[in-house]
Amino acid sequence: MRYKKIWFAISGSLVLISILALLFWHLRLGLDFTGGVIVEIKTQKKAQVEAIRDILKSKQIEGVVSGTEGDKFIIRTKEMSKEKKEDFYKSVSEKYGKVEELSFRSVGPTISKDLTRKSFLAVIVASLVIIFYVAYAFRKVSKQISSWKFGLGAIVALIHDALIVIGLFAFLGKFLKVEADSLFVTAVLTVISFSVHDTIVIYDRIRENLKKLADNDLDKVADQSITEMMPRDIATSFVIILVLLALYLFGGETTHYFALAILVGMIVGTYSSIFVASTLAVGWQKWSDRRAKEVK
Repeated sequence: MRYKKIWFAISGSLVLISILALLFWHLRLGLDFTGGVIVEIKTQKKAQVEAIRDILKSKQIEGVVSGTEGDKFIIRTKEMSKEKKEDFYKSVSEKYGKVEELSFRSVGPTISKDLTRKSFLAVIVASLVIIFYVAYAFRKVSKQISSWKFGLGAIVALIHDALIVIGLFAFLGKFLKVEADSLFVTAVLTVISFSVHDTIVIYDRIRENLKKLADNDLDKVADQSITEMMPRDIATSFVIILVLLALYLFGGETTHYFALAILVGMIVGTYSSIFVASTLAVGWQKWSDRRAKEVK
């Protein structure tokens, strides 16, 4: 608690950078949001996914290539005119033999504007429910610290984690052409759920210690509670991070950035639960107490 200004400065800097990245670069939306075409081809000779991707780039066609059996490839692009398609097929056939088109279909955006709006509305409603739930669950310690501050602290930590992950993908979209798709949305929602769960576990220990150590200073109770829960919190998160790291390093092309989003979210979520959510709630209460004394 003594160093809460340092934790707030770190978090504030990361959130500010994330917001600026979103404002200036925006997210690079994938086919799930924008629509496009999906092409499945088969080559006469076996080829590497990277080689097909390089040919696609050389034709100035933006898309994602995934392989199935060494000679079958699925290509997802935002657009591909008949002329570009024929030119692409010609270049592939020059290196890997005759190209057989297995399928070619146009796809509409699976995540419509209406669904996006409803998703944001659902997150807002869920956040309000979390605030009321935490405020009710922590009502018995409201003499030492307002239970509403616990609820709002959890929401601030949630927003903090989600913004950093989204800002990271705005950065990756600008410099590495990484697209945000339905898997990215799933990853952000997963990070949000983990953030709330992790924060409430630490809050619960603070609540227990406030009952036992009611006469102690609020900062000391918070420090003791965080210290007691930190080994468990870090150990649990570390196991999940190891699994996600393995998935990121050795997983397939389709899950690469999905794993990265959750991996970063888990790291940031663990940090915010320990250093942001609790320090914010306790620091806010102490500030309120000082203000009340000044008024008197």
